[in-house]
Amino acid sequence: MRAGAPAPSVRRMIERLAARPVAALWLLTVLPFAVLPLTFLSGLVVPHEALWGHAVFHLLYLPVIALALGTVRRILATSSSRVVSVLLVLLLVALVAALFGHVGELVVTAMEGLFSAPESVFEDHRHVFFANFAVLGLMAAVVLGIAGSIAIAVVRTKARRSGAGVPTPV
Repeated sequence: MRAGAPAPSVRRMIERLAARPVAALWLLTVLPFAVLPLTFLSGLVVPHEALWGHAVFHLLYLPVIALALGTVRRILATSSSRVVSVLLVLLLVALVAALFGHVGELVVTAMEGLFSAPESVFEDHRHVFFANFAVLGLMAAVVLGIAGSIAIAVVRTKARRSGAGVPTPV
């Protein structure tokens, strides 16, 4: 296995997800954005006083973003539609921004104690800087994931109606 290449099991998962691009975009952009903040940041499941929930949120979101990046790259490689390709490239940019923000927030939080970091870390200018990337990147990823899935559905519907009779590419 070459350096930097994903493990075979991760590669298989990316291939399976890329085979169903609409479901993959919703599963990797919309669903985590709804579930993870609600669970770890809203105070409904993990209380606001438990500041460790913030670190766990970032630790759980990192592999989701990494999997989304690999899957979107794979879908992009098979795309024949210019609109879908542009939306997926923008989605990649949003995911990279979110990844940058999450890693930065984790580093700042780790410097302050990670799971036992004080509440003042949220007002630290470094944390705020990275949080802007994380939040805006995730919000853009959700919007672009929805737009990309709609564009893929439209492209596939048009291909089916044209009577191609073969599995429709993205």
